[in-house]
Amino acid sequence: MNERLGKGERRLGFVDWYRPTLKVSHINEINFSGFKERGVNTLLLDGEGSFVEHNGWDIDPKIVKRIKSQDFDNIAIVSNKRPNTEKDFVRLNHWAEQLGENVVVFTPLDRSERKPGSKMLLKAASHFGIDTNQAVMVGDKVTADVLAANRAGMYSVWVDRLGWEDLPGDRIGRRPVEAGIRMVTRPNKEFDGFPAPPPSEPAATLRQYASQKESEFNMNRPQGLEQVPELLWSKSRIIGVGQPDVVLPQEVLDAIPPGLSESFGIKQIKEILYSVDSKYGEQFDNFMGENGRKIANASTTVRIPGAILIAGLLIADKPKLARKVHAVLASTDIIDGWAARKDFDQSKEAKERGGKFDQTVDKIAAFIIEVGLLKKDRLPLDNSITILGADLYMNKVARPRARSKGLDTSAALSGKMSTLLVEFMHNFSMTDNPSAFNKLFREVATGAKVARIQLSQQAWELKKADNNRFEEVKEEMLAAA
Repeated sequence: MNERLGKGERRLGFVDWYRPTLKVSHINEINFSGFKERGVNTLLLDGEGSFVEHNGWDIDPKIVKRIKSQDFDNIAIVSNKRPNTEKDFVRLNHWAEQLGENVVVFTPLDRSERKPGSKMLLKAASHFGIDTNQAVMVGDKVTADVLAANRAGMYSVWVDRLGWEDLPGDRIGRRPVEAGIRMVTRPNKEFDGFPAPPPSEPAATLRQYASQKESEFNMNRPQGLEQVPELLWSKSRIIGVGQPDVVLPQEVLDAIPPGLSESFGIKQIKEILYSVDSKYGEQFDNFMGENGRKIANASTTVRIPGAILIAGLLIADKPKLARKVHAVLASTDIIDGWAARKDFDQSKEAKERGGKFDQTVDKIAAFIIEVGLLKKDRLPLDNSITILGADLYMNKVARPRARSKGLDTSAALSGKMSTLLVEFMHNFSMTDNPSAFNKLFREVATGAKVARIQLSQQAWELKKADNNRFEEVKEEMLAAA
């Protein structure tokens, strides 16, 4: 089973775990007939970026037609996107409905199921009652989708990301790494002669437990999904969320190749970390779910006395110490946003109040720090006035005008990025020997503050359009149900 056709058996090296079966630019370029000749009857699709754009609702009809025309026995979406909100729940089900009547969705029900882990892929194989080498995984992330497929013993196709939007973390961290992987692995662009999946996989054990499902599963809805109408919940296509979960026996879990751990010889360390994460991760999530907003507000409040301290240190000619304190203080702006997003119990009103409080404190803290910088001639007055003017226009003109149109004016990515750039500008301005780069960066940060006025308004419009489409799709699904 799963012999490496034409390649011979060999031990998988580090690079092999990241080598896809095939690399194409677009999902419609995949030679599915070639896979079918090798016994593949199941298509597994990653979500955003693979067959639908980031935060998209409607799949390109050409992609839908192409997928449906291949007559796969089984199709499933295997996405790391968790249905934490009603909107995400509806979005995932809407994708499945467009792709076919029997298409189901697998999402991570806990931390251990996220790709590049192979649990969701193995659950899909068990759900459909197939061997793992009868499935092909299509995704836009080699470090998640391809690695998960290789660990599960499945074929894989690496496609270019669909659309220009991307998650900030992926754009900054993942994509450069994957560009390097592409250079090293030199993946096949032609179908002929590509290898079968890695030989080490738990397919035989899986086959013994094919289609085994949990007979009684928890019908309590996860946090954030309490508002989903019962009619939609009963029609859910998400395995484990409205649909019975697939139970993988311990023999299958034990047969999953360790992959990276084996390559680096740190299997024991990973097992310890996984044990700790499994034991305390759920407790931590529950704690943050109840207290995230309180932690966010506390983190935000610290910034005003911290800014006063920094300004005092600058005036007292202690810029090095001021710079260190500022670096610590700036990190609270990351903590509060992260903590607030963890709180799924907060009301819409609490979320709006927290957002406004954060924005107000940011402006006050920045103004206090700039007073200290201006006092010691470390920041030109024209930059400070421009930034202050942009903030005043944003809060006194742009936001009220947008709210009058019914737009959600919560912080957009452009606002977060401009604030981050100003934080760096302040820190650079505390150096004793400002370089030409520092001066250039100062102009970039100031320009970003001005540009974010227009960019934020565009983001608010897009958010409204997304919410409107959500309501339309929800009504369509209710009518169809």
